[in-house]
Amino acid sequence: MNQAVAIRESAGKIFALAGEDIKLILKSSSINFDRFQTTFMTAVAHNPDILRCDQKSVITALMQCASDDLVPDGREAAFIPFKTKVKNIDTGKEEYLLICQYLPMVLGIRKRARELGGITEIISKCVYKNDYFDHDEGDNPYIKHKPAQLGQERGDIIGAYVIFKDDSGRIVHRDVLPLDEINKARSASRAQNSPAWRDYFDQMAIKTAIRRGSKGVPSMPRELRNIIEREDQYVDFDGSSGSVIEGSVGGASANPLLEPQKPKQEKVKEPEPEVDDAEELNADLLRGYSEELMKASTKDGLEKEAKKFWDKNGGWPPKSETDKKKAEFIFAGHEKRIQGEIDPDELEGGIEQMLSA
Repeated sequence: MNQAVAIRESAGKIFALAGEDIKLILKSSSINFDRFQTTFMTAVAHNPDILRCDQKSVITALMQCASDDLVPDGREAAFIPFKTKVKNIDTGKEEYLLICQYLPMVLGIRKRARELGGITEIISKCVYKNDYFDHDEGDNPYIKHKPAQLGQERGDIIGAYVIFKDDSGRIVHRDVLPLDEINKARSASRAQNSPAWRDYFDQMAIKTAIRRGSKGVPSMPRELRNIIEREDQYVDFDGSSGSVIEGSVGGASANPLLEPQKPKQEKVKEPEPEVDDAEELNADLLRGYSEELMKASTKDGLEKEAKKFWDKNGGWPPKSETDKKKAEFIFAGHEKRIQGEIDPDELEGGIEQMLSA
């Protein structure tokens, strides 16, 4: 049996586990059951790692997607595997597990807004450094956004905004989010290093603006609000340990159709301190360096944060060779964080261990 056939059969088996429930959900929907199933099978063919996810999380994603009247075609909604920490109920230890994250996309949210009525138009865009952007609040609020000229580099994302219009075309609410607030929302998410944020930052920034802006809309269909707030299940609003989700590992919750992959957690080798004559930097300064780098979600952003930090703190490289190696260790760790090769909590633990040695 070739791999494509095996993947298709495995996808069919896991879909069958939720098939009857999905039929009931879609009974009053405009989405045909066969179309929904075919779209799921295609999504798995494009990303077989969905089958390596915790089985319960895949079934939950299917049920949520069907309940929202969307299809997981990558345009209306997407199923994104990502690794997270869970607590093993047998050992009490935290372990990594691959779970399937259901992600309603901006196109899907807009589609359902039109279908449900009340809020029939949602305009939401990212703003880039070289765009023209102006907004005002108070008695005469407005938003003006003009993208950079065609052929001109737009630069990095510096924010996002959203405008909600009702059935009559009247603007009922506007909201603007600068980049630091988008990054704060990302930092509060248990899925902050999932492929959704790493690979679709613009989509996630727009969704963050929609989600926050929706809280200021006085009247919105409950079904639409549920779709917009789906991602709240991944957000740690109380500020507790963000990467830990209570659950179980193995047993009934593991996917028996394919052997789950255990993500390799690559550890960055700590630098061995060398004796030199230069005065070493305060450890708190290097902790601050790591905190600044934590704001970055891209390689370019990481380099900019590093340059900004050292420009303010004596320039690069530090005078002490030991400090230089420590700073390089911190930067290399954040590169791996952005690439999803190391968990932020584990990175912070490694950095603290090095600085405390």
